[in-house]
Amino acid sequence: KLSLGERFPRLSAARVVTDDGSLYLGPVPSVGFARRAIEAVESVVPLRRCTLRSGSTPQVHPCAPAQLGVATCPCSGQVNETAYATLVEHVAQGLTNQPGLLLQPLEKRMHRLAAQERFEEAATVRERARVLSGCLLRQRRFNLLRRSGSVRVRTKNYGGADLVDGRLERAWTELPVDDPPSVQDGGLGVPDDCPPGPVPKEDADEL
Repeated sequence: KLSLGERFPRLSAARVVTDDGSLYLGPVPSVGFARRAIEAVESVVPLRRCTLRSGSTPQVHPCAPAQLGVATCPCSGQVNETAYATLVEHVAQGLTNQPGLLLQPLEKRMHRLAAQERFEEAATVRERARVLSGCLLRQRRFNLLRRSGSVRVRTKNYGGADLVDGRLERAWTELPVDDPPSVQDGGLGVPDDCPPGPVPKEDADEL
């Protein structure tokens, strides 16, 4: 979540999507996955990391990440709203229309660290880039589904699902009409490998 409704937006892992004007990326597999994606973005763009609300009176000392030079600190007056808005817009574009704004700096840093034989650090950057690119690709697929209206998906196991604007409306297992009744199922015509009922978990995940 990029909290665009705040004076100085920040990134955080959100379990619930609310109508608060924020930019959301996801859903993603886990909170830990989301936090690794956040680390990837923050290593490229120095958004604030503190959770304090920025008041009209600046604090005396910048936060710890700002002192380390890895984040800006609006709370201490280190950056004004105009300059900070430029950082936020950079992140917003990278998470939506121009993923290269975030992924290319990570790739360059990874190659630079590898050339310096700092292989463990390069591997960390590579992992962050992998997680972030996975999030962005997943988001593009979700957005495509949301824009597609009504979509019906079928599986090889006589089942399927209906999705409307990206949301799962119905999932089912259906009976093939050309299979003869079997003795094992009491003559109901259900194939042995296709029990009636909800779509199995492995198929639901795939859907």
